[in-house]
Amino acid sequence: MNHNALLLHLYPRVWRDRYAEEMLEVLEARPLSMKDVLNVIFGACDAHLHPFWGTKGMPPHEKLLTMLRALRQSLIMIFSAYIGFVVGGLIFAKMTEDTVDATIRLSALAGASYWIVFFGSIIALAAIVMGGVPIALAIVKNAITLRKKGPLLLLLVPGLAFFALLLILRLNFAAMPGPASLSGFSAFFLLEAIISTAAVCMAVKRSQIKASTLRFATIPFLIAIITMLLMCCATICWGISLYSTDPALFIDQYSFMHANSLLLWLVVVGVMAISTVIALIAGVRGARAFARLNDTSALGAIEFRQ
Repeated sequence: MNHNALLLHLYPRVWRDRYAEEMLEVLEARPLSMKDVLNVIFGACDAHLHPFWGTKGMPPHEKLLTMLRALRQSLIMIFSAYIGFVVGGLIFAKMTEDTVDATIRLSALAGASYWIVFFGSIIALAAIVMGGVPIALAIVKNAITLRKKGPLLLLLVPGLAFFALLLILRLNFAAMPGPASLSGFSAFFLLEAIISTAAVCMAVKRSQIKASTLRFATIPFLIAIITMLLMCCATICWGISLYSTDPALFIDQYSFMHANSLLLWLVVVGVMAISTVIALIAGVRGARAFARLNDTSALGAIEFRQ
């Protein structure tokens, strides 16, 4: 495969099926410059944000299925980004648990930012649960109807991971208390979060889910994205306000895992920001796919068939 064809693989499959040959002719007409490569990359990003590109001329039923696949992929991306955001939020909660009262007294902006993160976490969780539970029930119903054990086993992974986490927490701290134990537990928690998220996403991809269920989940997931954005901005304001009020206090404090508060805050902001950007991109793509699903009378009966 030459580099031109490799670049075209950055585009969605639906787009490639319709435009790849024409685009390949254009790329092979002359040597590629850096500007051409950047244009191709930006074009691929734009194509991912417009999932209906390439569907012109498709039969209506196939067009609906294409939009539903795009919607499902977007919901999976939003859920994955949310889990990443939760990891950052848990670190933030741990690093501030002993200094909440002090920071509220020190800076009104820091206090307000903290409470935005606190209440935002509740709203985001409620939105994800509201949108995710019907999908999980659909997976269970589909697995029982078709007698497929795979999706059910995948849905059990987060629960098993949680109990394993509790067991490791008990044994690890009993055998090796202190920072070393906390570091090991944190690494194990991160690994379990990745495995559990991957298992849930695979269960969604391997199941037949009605379009109406996916459409119902879209609005709560979009609410979760907005909340994530507000929480990320509040976390940034929290750090900036503390730094501007008393830099020495913020920089010299050692918190979670005995890490410098400033460095740990930068890690938290980075994790939250990356997760939020991914969720926003997926949200834009999902919203555009959602907007294209106008034939609501036929959507309820449509299912994904692997």
